Amino acid sequence: MANTYIVHANNITYGNGKQMACIWNTSASVVSVRRIAIYNNQINAGVTGVVAELRLRRITAVGVNGTFLTINKTLSTIPTPTNISAMTASTTVTSTDVFERIYWSTDEGTPTEYNLDTFENYMNYTTIFEGGYGDTNVEPIVCRTNQGVELSCITNTTVGSLDIFIEFTVV
Repeated sequence: MANTYIVHANNITYGNGKQMACIWNTSASVVSVRRIAIYNNQINAGVTGVVAELRLRRITAVGVNGTFLTINKTLSTIPTPTNISAMTASTTVTSTDVFERIYWSTDEGTPTEYNLDTFENYMNYTTIFEGGYGDTNVEPIVCRTNQGVELSCITNTTVGSLDIFIEFTVV
């Protein structure tokens, strides 16, 4: 069985051309992105949000000026991955494939209302990518040496924030 890891990017603010989160592989191992979930954690009431466009895509270079994220092991007995990094807040870079375009509200959710802002916090609406679980016909996003995956914001806004979870395996 492959070693499984999870990266959590907490409270990431939106920004035009911003790499919200990425996984970057410089190892000889194969990284398979299995699941990505995002949560609208905009909690400042009274802030007018917008609908932001996010893109999930493969990258062939890593961004600059980002903040490195911790790669968490799902089991304490598996090794910490080497030459695999995760970061947030870097500039977006060259991409070769766009896997998904996601439109996501940057406004705060209200638990007592049934609207887009609130639905973005329900578990069954937060998974934006899931590959290789349950259906063997759906492949994960595979990243070989010097490849990665990023979730980037291409909307000109700085209102709102996200929590991002990326689950991947290494073989």
